[in-house]
Amino acid sequence: MEYELLNVLENNGFVDRVIYEYETTSTNDICKANTDIERLLAVAELQTAGRGRMGRHWESPAGEGIWMSLLCHPDLSPECIPGITLLAGLAIAECTDAFIKWPNDIIINGKKICGILTEMVTDADSKNHIICGMGINVNTESFPEELSDKGTSLYLERGSKISREPLIISIIQKLTNYINEYEKTGNLSFIKKQYESLLIHMDKKVILHSLSEASENYVNQFSNVAHGSSSNSSASQSPEPATYITRGIDNSGALIVEDNAGTIHTISSDEISVRGLLGYI
Repeated sequence: MEYELLNVLENNGFVDRVIYEYETTSTNDICKANTDIERLLAVAELQTAGRGRMGRHWESPAGEGIWMSLLCHPDLSPECIPGITLLAGLAIAECTDAFIKWPNDIIINGKKICGILTEMVTDADSKNHIICGMGINVNTESFPEELSDKGTSLYLERGSKISREPLIISIIQKLTNYINEYEKTGNLSFIKKQYESLLIHMDKKVILHSLSEASENYVNQFSNVAHGSSSNSSASQSPEPATYITRGIDNSGALIVEDNAGTIHTISSDEISVRGLLGYI
């Protein structure tokens, strides 16, 4: 694997260096230890401490998936950084013929094949480093019972084993090209139509779940609007969760939703998780 990645990605200028490890804590950790490299791809066969959004553990067994992180230093303002997650999601969805569940999950047949974790690390010189971690279930043959209704793999969905090296190359080539264009535009208007065509909950009803106490208040405020409740409603009341219709993304990558009153809201990825009416999708 290492030779093919080096030969194609390094030698053709998509990345400055590829670091391949058989076992590591997390490929994001490899990137954090090598922030002096301008554009680095870290790949591992096995992660012992893979993690996803909200610090959730991500199973990363050897030989079954793609566990990789891209380190880059794009000329973007800090508020543009969450857009890297959307670019990675689009690149992976296009390369795997899958759909996107905003902001960071890739879906096939209603189940998750991939998660994305983008981090911004600031060094002692106040320089920002962007690390986009991607975990893709490629050739996994089975999942624990508690995950079998939520997780899947390309192998389980396609019925045949998939060579991981060409898939890594395709994703990184597409993603680095998207990042280069993002630096030029400073917004995501150039991928908006493509992204929305793959958004699995586009024009569908969803429920918004908070990721913090602050956003819980945010969601409750939406709930009051959607249900016609006044701001003086008793705190002891527990109305049914408000539903919204997904209307796409704006040029910053925020999710656009419409409440039951027809009011449009934009939701940032660090505030809200989106769920379908009947569960995950």
